[in-house]
Amino acid sequence: MNATIQSRFVIISIIVAVCAALYLASAGQTEAKERGVMVRQKSELSSRASSTRPVIDFSCMSQAVDTRESALVTAWGEFDEAVEAALAKRKTALIAAWDIDDNADRSKSLRAAWDAWKTDKKAAHGDFRADRKSAWETFKKTAKDSCKMTLPKEEGLEKTTSDSVSI
Repeated sequence: MNATIQSRFVIISIIVAVCAALYLASAGQTEAKERGVMVRQKSELSSRASSTRPVIDFSCMSQAVDTRESALVTAWGEFDEAVEAALAKRKTALIAAWDIDDNADRSKSLRAAWDAWKTDKKAAHGDFRADRKSAWETFKKTAKDSCKMTLPKEEGLEKTTSDSVSI
């Protein structure tokens, strides 16, 4: 399952890169304004070296996106493994609890199994959110500092609620 998710992310990354290249190629202009950032051809750069507008390095952005998406795939895989381990632990604890004859002891064991599940699930979600946030922060810093790109609002971290998982 992890390989399937990883291959989907790779395919999506390739499609995004191809679409961006096709869009820019179809513009057919030496200067195009896209979301407030000027894009210039290399020949114009040499003649106007003192330009105040940043030049976007698309290969740098492509690499930054690849790094971000790879980090997200890794984070998702770790999250998946943590949840699977927590589910296996819960299963074992619940089965053991239902084998207890005494009602009070069984009730305590069942409550402990569910409490452990909630704790493990919360920890997995927290770790995933932290890894996801780190991947996006690194991407934004790379885009700004190395690629000279201000990200459009469409290229941003999704908002999450406490009960959902966003990639």
